[in-house]
Amino acid sequence: MEKANHMLAELDLGMFGWVTLNARLLPTGLLGQFVSAGGALFSDSGFEGLHMAFGGILSLPAALLLSGAVLAPRLRRFCI
Repeated sequence: MEKANHMLAELDLGMFGWVTLNARLLPTGLLGQFVSAGGALFSDSGFEGLHMAFGGILSLPAALLLSGAVLAPRLRRFCI
């Protein structure tokens, strides 16, 4: 019987460490950005700078995840 070419077939090989790290940093950073936006809106306008900094910093893990999905042959199936 022929094996199906499934996008999750090679997950037993493990994931690259930098991909896992960035995949965990992105939602954590989004939470921080959400909380800082709420703080700027309801509490102190000084949180606006923190919110903008989170937005700029969050482009790095997103770009690294995209480049990992494009460049790594194992992860290329996640690029749709």
